[in-house]
Amino acid sequence: MEKTNKIIFKILIIFCSLFLSSQVFGAFLEQINYQGKLTNNQGVPVEDGGKCMKFRLMDDLVGGNEVWSEVWTTSTEMVTTTRGLFSVMLGKHNSLSNVNFNQPLYLEVQFDPDCDGTFEEVFSPRKILGAVTASFEAKKLLGYDWASPGIIGATTPNEAYFTKLTVSATSTLSTTTIFGSLVVNDNLLYIDPTINRVGIGTSTLNFKLTVDGDFYVSATSSFMGKVGIGTIAPVSLLELYKTDSSPILTITSATSTTYSPQIQFRTGTTPTTNFTLGVDISTGKLKIIPSSDISTSTGITIDSSGNVGIGTTTPAYQLDIVGNMRATNYVRSETGFCIGENCISSWGSAVNYWTLDGSYLYPNNLTWNVGIGTSTPPEKLTVDGNILASGNLTIQGLTSLATTTISTQLSVPLITTQSGQLLISPYQNATTTITGSVILASQGGNVGIGTATPATTLQIVGTTTARTILPEVDNLYNLGDINLRWANIYAVTTTIGGTIIIGSNTIQGTATTTLFTANNLNQLVLGANGNIGIGTTAPDYKLDVAGPMRLIPSSEPTGANGVIYYDSTLNKFRCYENGAWKDCITTAVNNVRVDVFTSNGTWFKPAGAKFVKVIVTGGGGGGGTATCSDNTCESAGSGGGAGATTIKIFSAEDLPDSVNVTVGAGGAGGTGSGGSGSDGGNSSFGDFVTANGGRGAIGTPSTGGTCAAGFGEPGEGGAASTNGDINLAGGDGSAPKSCVAENAVGGEGGASYWGEGGQGGNANLAEISDGKNGIAWGSGGGGGAIVDVADTANGGNGAGGVVVVYSYVYSGGADFAEWYETKEDVEAGDVVTLSDELLEYDSQLGPAKIPVLEKAKRGSNFIGVVSSAPSGTIGEDIFTKAKRPRPITLMGRVPVKVSTENGKIQPGDLLTLSSTPGVAMKATEPGRVIGVALESSEKCTQEELETGNCKILMFINPHWSLGSLTENGSLASSGINEISDQIGENSLEIGILDQFTLAIKKALEKLGLLIENGIAKVEKIFAKEIVVEGIKSEEIETTRIKIKDKATGEIYCLWIENGELKKEKGECDEELKTQISKLKTEEELKTQSFDVKTEEKEEELKTQISNGKTEEELTNEIQNGEPAIEQSNNENSQENE
Repeated sequence: MEKTNKIIFKILIIFCSLFLSSQVFGAFLEQINYQGKLTNNQGVPVEDGGKCMKFRLMDDLVGGNEVWSEVWTTSTEMVTTTRGLFSVMLGKHNSLSNVNFNQPLYLEVQFDPDCDGTFEEVFSPRKILGAVTASFEAKKLLGYDWASPGIIGATTPNEAYFTKLTVSATSTLSTTTIFGSLVVNDNLLYIDPTINRVGIGTSTLNFKLTVDGDFYVSATSSFMGKVGIGTIAPVSLLELYKTDSSPILTITSATSTTYSPQIQFRTGTTPTTNFTLGVDISTGKLKIIPSSDISTSTGITIDSSGNVGIGTTTPAYQLDIVGNMRATNYVRSETGFCIGENCISSWGSAVNYWTLDGSYLYPNNLTWNVGIGTSTPPEKLTVDGNILASGNLTIQGLTSLATTTISTQLSVPLITTQSGQLLISPYQNATTTITGSVILASQGGNVGIGTATPATTLQIVGTTTARTILPEVDNLYNLGDINLRWANIYAVTTTIGGTIIIGSNTIQGTATTTLFTANNLNQLVLGANGNIGIGTTAPDYKLDVAGPMRLIPSSEPTGANGVIYYDSTLNKFRCYENGAWKDCITTAVNNVRVDVFTSNGTWFKPAGAKFVKVIVTGGGGGGGTATCSDNTCESAGSGGGAGATTIKIFSAEDLPDSVNVTVGAGGAGGTGSGGSGSDGGNSSFGDFVTANGGRGAIGTPSTGGTCAAGFGEPGEGGAASTNGDINLAGGDGSAPKSCVAENAVGGEGGASYWGEGGQGGNANLAEISDGKNGIAWGSGGGGGAIVDVADTANGGNGAGGVVVVYSYVYSGGADFAEWYETKEDVEAGDVVTLSDELLEYDSQLGPAKIPVLEKAKRGSNFIGVVSSAPSGTIGEDIFTKAKRPRPITLMGRVPVKVSTENGKIQPGDLLTLSSTPGVAMKATEPGRVIGVALESSEKCTQEELETGNCKILMFINPHWSLGSLTENGSLASSGINEISDQIGENSLEIGILDQFTLAIKKALEKLGLLIENGIAKVEKIFAKEIVVEGIKSEEIETTRIKIKDKATGEIYCLWIENGELKKEKGECDEELKTQISKLKTEEELKTQSFDVKTEEKEEELKTQISNGKTEEELTNEIQNGEPAIEQSNNENSQENE
């Protein structure tokens, strides 16, 4: 702030000669004495006393930079003036020892007249300091000259400044600050501080250090960047570059030493040697070994002859392998090849070897005949010995099987000929055994059994009785023992319209013809009564099947009453009934079976399943570690990623009866210094649905300081699959939440489809906090956190994956239902209501949201009952996102959970909610009911009733009910007689209107209103206004009455005061406000926060009066200092009511 009276400051340098000669050995006083005079703008000295001033040394006359400053105020010491004169020692409160006086300096003086911390007066021009400051520089010599005693700065202080220093003899410099270039012995050492470069033997400085000549280092040297030999632009950590000859790297170990020249390869957080390449000094062989001991370990050895040994250090051949060898393609040799002791020295003139082409193996020379057991194979493949085929033997062309031994000629499970004939010729009594099928693919071939010249497609000639061939079906011929037992043989009697008629050939009359299996079990029985039995010996019906029966799916046949077939398009049994095709079996959801796999297992498809919903989630990744290398650091690890989730809905018929389930394990959290979390395992539902596991977080390495090394990367969520209806990627783990001084919080594990991951560790001073394990299925583990402890905080484990299979099983039902998403504890028979949660799903009309249902509690607005077996459903579109879909009954009869909390339940009773969530009870009071009971609660046990597991059938019919006609819920005889007396003599027939009237009467009685013969009795009536034609009362209590003048229509207020009747024209509340306003002045009323002029207060006053307060009560409240209109006493208001 500018002052009106300017102060003129004059600096008078009185004494600055602090320079001490070399002969004075007293202590050097590092202060400058300055004197001056302060006057006003008329030249009059300022008043005597303390003044607030500031002194600054600047490096320029105008502007520039502050080199030093000192403040003389009340906090340090004020400048004392006498007749305007003052004297100060600069440097008294702020030392001048660090000021470089080897430069021009200017003194600036500032003045604060009010001593308020603001120096309004800045005097100019600044005063340049004279040569007296040279004493500061002279002080550094401590009185020594150049010739004696010799070394400058030999004793403390040891600092000197030179503009140019030339040394002709040997000198020792401990600490030297050079502001210009330094040149030693004609560029032997050249330092250019302007470009921060040093040269040895040269002044051409192209790099930080340039050496012109040889360079020798006798101690350990470290290079943090790339090193180039022969190049100035190396592309790797070490590059040898040469254009005029081969760049050779030489590693030499003198022959006089026992050390082997070698190169080692190391990896790991704490590096260890993995492989070594070097020359064994004891053998002179080059070796590559998986360790660090070049002399004893075996790996790959190359000797001086060029032999290579694998698993041996003494190779005797060009390639000598001790151990197993595997070749994924052929092994080729042009001259010789040995296996074990067997060697082939020559392969002939041609190139001969086998060729593997895909799944085909063939000899390179296609003209070869291959012999097995013979050296002179006459055919492409000749086998001298037995052949065992565990699978099919396929022969194309004419096949002949013969032998000269009395033994089995041929034993195979299946012989298939695609052309020609199969001729089996027995040698003497040899047996040919065919344990499988003989298939003749040629339609023109015949099969003969017991004959070499079959005349029909199948001719069988037996060896006992007169068993002949079967040339045609119209004649009687006996069949041999072909899957038949000879004692019960049958024959074809005739054919009628293509139908084969079979009759008994051995026993007449009531004989039964039977077909047997190999173990003599009845397989097909044709009874004499015309009944056919399959799996039973006594068929009671035309077709009696003991076991499962199948109708092959087909297209729709010609309709006729009684025809049944399985429709291959609709995948339904269809029956022709009364002239039309109908579904033989109607289906409805009976229940939902939920299989939850948290480990590997097998899912079995339940009988009657209609469709199946599968949710597969991979395992979560483990969290990363946090490591500190000392006791003064903070470190935090990242969270692991969550497993992906895949959702798919199948038609149950598209799934096999069983499916293998694989559940991915959660990845382990990282351990040890810088340990990373493991990846979560993949989950799968057979080959149908798969989900990838989450990735583990990278561990945070050992670090010092506050997160000096950063942190490891968080684990990524499992990638979304492509084989589901809904393919969701897992949530990524998060980076550390905090890593500051004395606090570290690890990253959170990624959230999966089922919920959140594990929290990161939270560490404060000197704490180790491991990351938390994943919470929901498939979620990631949290990262560790550590503060001020030289140790490691482990990452949390990822949660294991899960496979959840919903199997929707169908059977007949008696209600119609709609699908809704429900909370986890909801089950069939529960009464449900809307919750606060919403399900977002894709409807046919676009994205939609509906509330998730939960068990209904008393007082909630229930919407229905969870169906057990609906006959039909709607709303299946929620299946795309629903986790726990349930059918909610809309109409029909449905099992519902009940209790006897309000009495036993009988058929016809109305049901409403009980105090147990989701459970109904008998309704006796007015309110909403769920429906009508169709069964009695007596069917259930006491335990079922007490635990809420009793279910009875109910007709669903939500509506409002007036409740029972009497307190106990029954229609009492007194009530019937009462209403009967009113509606007719001795009448026990009560109509619906009379029941409704009686119900209203009883309901009003419960509320305290008695109605008899048109007269209503009630204890109190509270109303703002009552309009009647007349009032007859034994007693009326009030304070004021408002009356309208019949002639003029004007309003008057009447009241009694001191026994006298008073009246005032106008509203009663206006008169009351007038009386109140007389009690206090307007100013007093304002003090009490009461303003009679405000319309709002007038309305409040009316409210007070309407609530029953008298003028006296209001007046007393105001006189007692109570804000009668500002506050409302609810309790008093209720009492007045």
